[in-house]
Amino acid sequence: MLQMNRKIRMTGIGCLIAAVLLCLAGAAGAKTFDTIWQYEVLADETAMITGYGGSTADLEIPAAMGDYPVSAIGDGVFQMKRKLQTVKIPEGVKSLGSKVFSSCDSLVSVKLPNSLESVGNRTFSNCKGLKHIELPAGLASIGANPFALCDNLTEITFSGDNQNFEVREGSLIEKSTKRLICWLHDASNGRYRIPDDILVIGASAFQECGELNEVFLPEGLEVIEESAFRGCVDEENKTGISAIKLPSTLKELQNRAFADCIMLQAVEIPESVTYLTGNPFVGCTSLMGIQLPGSNPVLSLDAGVLFDNANKILVCYPCAKQTPEYTVPDGTLKIGDSAFECSPDLQVVNLPDSVAVIGEYAFSNSSRLQTVNMPARMESIGMWAFESCNALQRITVPDGITELHNSVFARTDLLEEAILPAGLVSIGDSAFTGSKSLRHITIPEGVTEIGVSAFNSCRLLEELEIPETVETIGSSAFYDCETLGRVTLPQTLTVIPDSLFSGCKKLVEVNIPDKVKGIGNYAFNECNALKAIEIPGKVKTIGERAFKNCTTLVDMTLPRSVKTIRDCAFEGCTALRNVVIPSSVTKIGEVIFNECDTTELIVWVEADSKAERYCDDNIYEYSYWDGSRPDDEDEGAGDEDLF
Repeated sequence: MLQMNRKIRMTGIGCLIAAVLLCLAGAAGAKTFDTIWQYEVLADETAMITGYGGSTADLEIPAAMGDYPVSAIGDGVFQMKRKLQTVKIPEGVKSLGSKVFSSCDSLVSVKLPNSLESVGNRTFSNCKGLKHIELPAGLASIGANPFALCDNLTEITFSGDNQNFEVREGSLIEKSTKRLICWLHDASNGRYRIPDDILVIGASAFQECGELNEVFLPEGLEVIEESAFRGCVDEENKTGISAIKLPSTLKELQNRAFADCIMLQAVEIPESVTYLTGNPFVGCTSLMGIQLPGSNPVLSLDAGVLFDNANKILVCYPCAKQTPEYTVPDGTLKIGDSAFECSPDLQVVNLPDSVAVIGEYAFSNSSRLQTVNMPARMESIGMWAFESCNALQRITVPDGITELHNSVFARTDLLEEAILPAGLVSIGDSAFTGSKSLRHITIPEGVTEIGVSAFNSCRLLEELEIPETVETIGSSAFYDCETLGRVTLPQTLTVIPDSLFSGCKKLVEVNIPDKVKGIGNYAFNECNALKAIEIPGKVKTIGERAFKNCTTLVDMTLPRSVKTIRDCAFEGCTALRNVVIPSSVTKIGEVIFNECDTTELIVWVEADSKAERYCDDNIYEYSYWDGSRPDDEDEGAGDEDLF
């Protein structure tokens, strides 16, 4: 019987060293020290700092995490800590990962230890307040420009005689490879002459050095790495690199080497260049043409479009080419990485049957592109290939494509329909995220994985049936699909991931498969139209704010499998009237009924249970439950087998 008892909250060796340290991390996983530090214990019984939760301006990093001396600081630990002004790194630290202090806007002083051996990729990038830094004499490895976008950095010194690096003629240089790592913003009248013995201009070495108008490259230079001169423009004053003479010794020109140099009007590629890793001229909106003097054994031009003949790759379609339609020549095997990226006038592209691969970012940000006629069968379409192609309305993915890579159709604002091939196996992270006009998509039988945020913010998607072959769905896969009304989930799922349906305001019907063991944080947050949902008998955990702001949810019966209800699980469920919490629940978080109408809510509990004590402590009204549902008219119809 129910008895009432009413009672009134990196590049190169540096990256290799960092990777080795990461691989040495102990199996115990992340640990916490002094509440604000996270770290991992490495195989040599030292600690690698992996997280920081503080907000101080002047920071002295501890030399040890408990009993473990600190030897490494992992990737991005202090990234975007905008209040950070001074940092002292303790002796014993040997490695700084990638982007450790990236975008610390207020950082003006860094004290590095003499023990430091390795600095990763872009470790101090975008630290606008940094004017000087002293590197230790024993530093052995530096990744891709650690000081990229440090606009005010004009001085780098060493604490002693360094055998590996030097600063001369305004640049940080690696001695053994003759690699120019970083330019120190030392231009005379907007001009800079690169030292005569330099063989390699490193990745991001001059990135966004807007004060540069002219750069003189030496004969003998062999490689210009990725993003080396990217964004060398002062848009306010309409100045920047407008012309570049590439030396006759240059062999390799990497992807985005001169990307976004919007003042660049013409470029001549010498016949010595035989290796391109992608489009060096992405976003060069004034670049009308490319010249190839002499007889290059690898590269060729066809109607101003640059090709790698040896590998049958279309490398670069000039951004400023004013042609609405382009047909790729027959025999081309691949559309290279970023080949058509940022082509503002292009509307139609016709691909021949010979094309098997579309590279990463191939058509990204081509804002007027409406149609890409692809061959009936292909092998691969790369990440971000059609990202922000905002005029694209329909796409048929060719047969032969088994994987939709990450963000392949992300933010295609006008895309209404995507037809997926029968052989598709996986839909990658953010594959259609932000495709806010997408109305129709059928996920074919055979797909086993739907990635994180795959359909995030597809706001016109109304109905979706997910085939039984799908085994995993990533967090936020349907986040903010605000018109999604009905979803059928496959019985193969074992977890409802975090924020899966968060913001699906019109969701009225969804099944939770029988094998599900956990409902993630914010899983059904703001599902305002969801009036009822069945929790199956294997669920053990209800996540934090799992049903937050489900404002029409009236009743909730938790099965006897549930052991944990996390903080604010039912926060803002203003229509909630009956919740059954069985004695199997042993952990209940803070204020699980926060912002609910507790004057109308009855919690059904069992005597001497955690739920009863919780209601007593939080002054929630409760009643004793004998196994029947709260709304059963026959109070004697208890059904223990229901759970």
